[in-house]
Amino acid sequence: MTPVDSSSKGTWWTDQHLRDTADDNQWSTWQSVTAKDEFVAYDFGQGRTFDHLVVTIFAHSDSRNAHGYRFEVSDDRTTWRTILAGQNPDSPGHR
Repeated sequence: MTPVDSSSKGTWWTDQHLRDTADDNQWSTWQSVTAKDEFVAYDFGQGRTFDHLVVTIFAHSDSRNAHGYRFEVSDDRTTWRTILAGQNPDSPGHR
């Protein structure tokens, strides 16, 4: 899984830390520029089947945690379909 794009293109956090989103190290982080509608896109190299998704949040009850989430998949990076969406119950104000 290789991170290939984000909504925060050209920012220091993306330039320096986009690869941290897929390094399996909870101590390395990527931060978005704004607090709304940010994304990271990954290339899996080939079609995959998912039976679960794991997202590690920054810290319990931290205001920087994602409030809502949506996972989308695409075969061509043009047409996308949502496979999972919801609210993070561990975000302040979303209990």
